[in-house]
Amino acid sequence: MKKTLLVSSLLISALAVGQTKTDLHTSKWHYASQFDGSIFSTAFTSGANSGDPIMRYAPFFNIGHTIHNEFNKHAGAILGVGIKNIGFIEKRGDTTFKKRVYAFGVSAALKFGDMKTNRFGFIGAGLDLPFNYKEKQFVNRSDKRKSSEWFSTATPQFLPNVFVGFVRKSFSVKLQYYPINFLNENSSAYKGEKVNLVLLSFGHDFKFFVDKSDPNKKHLEFEM
Repeated sequence: MKKTLLVSSLLISALAVGQTKTDLHTSKWHYASQFDGSIFSTAFTSGANSGDPIMRYAPFFNIGHTIHNEFNKHAGAILGVGIKNIGFIEKRGDTTFKKRVYAFGVSAALKFGDMKTNRFGFIGAGLDLPFNYKEKQFVNRSDKRKSSEWFSTATPQFLPNVFVGFVRKSFSVKLQYYPINFLNENSSAYKGEKVNLVLLSFGHDFKFFVDKSDPNKKHLEFEM
């Protein structure tokens, strides 16, 4: 997994460095930040062992990059890669459960709008690969219990998702839904509990530039 993350980061960085600021505004391609800055999440829960979902907020650790291709002035495509903190909180009687994963994700989307002013809507799908699972449970903030596991069997190996969103200049909002169970139905610990995550993400669409016209300048600036 570490090798995959490193290779992905190097490929994206190479694509970004390969364009000048002037080229970026005339080219069909550009490089920007991802849309998952801060994430609010809840879930649709069902089953004999399910509880009542509570809103969860994850301001970190959510990082990533997107590469944009403009077909014309009003349409284009987005490819994304990143790491995000997703999960849910549920309450069963006096006991509260917090279950989350850090996941490596890839995504693809189509965008429609005004590309020149960076105002557009987008719709797409993604695939997340959980690599660290953490669970906490406590009764009224006491008697805390927690566990953490790398590449856990508590969740499926892959978590597909669909999303829609909107970008206005530097601000982005995205609504994301996971159609499959967040918890592993084959695990005896989670039988009778079905969880479909719903995420609302806010972010900034920063665009990065490199100025090659001056050899003394590197990673000169970014636009918001």
